[in-house]
Amino acid sequence: MLVPVPKHLSYSGQEYALPVEGLIVLDCPQPQLLLPAARRFQQKLAACGRGGWQIAAAASPDEGGHIWVRCLPGALRQPQGYLLKISPEGVDLLSSDPAGAFYGLQTLQQLLEQSNAVLPGLDCRDWPDFPQR
Repeated sequence: MLVPVPKHLSYSGQEYALPVEGLIVLDCPQPQLLLPAARRFQQKLAACGRGGWQIAAAASPDEGGHIWVRCLPGALRQPQGYLLKISPEGVDLLSSDPAGAFYGLQTLQQLLEQSNAVLPGLDCRDWPDFPQR
């Protein structure tokens, strides 16, 4: 159960077993804005026995074992919104602004806490009803 309940959430029935190590890739114009949230998520990974995860500002898309946090201006219509996709190939979090990426990482953290490092495959979209949360 996710709190708050996302606007759209569908499960694929597949899973992504997080490897022991990988990269949390902050693919955005100002990755330093996401660093505190990424570090908190990194600590949660370590608590689940996945202590080899590092944070990077860039990586090759061909490399596996990454959690992509993409913050691309104009990618989504809703301010502070995010799109989170988890598949057997990995995790992709897309937002238009740092706030959306932050909230998406919070959702991913909840999923990690509930799944013990085997994340459910899903498509999750959420954004606030009001500009002030």
